[in-house]
Amino acid sequence: MSEDTWIGLMSGTSMDSIDAVLVSFGPGRVKMLDQQTLHYPVDVRQRLCSLSQNQATPDELGELDCITGELFAEAAMQLVERAGDSRR
Repeated sequence: MSEDTWIGLMSGTSMDSIDAVLVSFGPGRVKMLDQQTLHYPVDVRQRLCSLSQNQATPDELGELDCITGELFAEAAMQLVERAGDSRR
């Protein structure tokens, strides 16, 4: 039977970091292969916190969406790189 490998990403309500996990799923089992926390840069965290207080313009919201998307991608790529070519 085949085994699937997935990456899970999330950022909690504290808005301080991105948690990333690499997990494999096989018949009747789940195995965590790797995990990491990527902390937001201080300026990004401050800007995210201002969003929760409705203190950002639509342009700032769009910019932060792009920035956080890039950071989520970075967290995922770091897991893939650490896992090595055999997991790709």
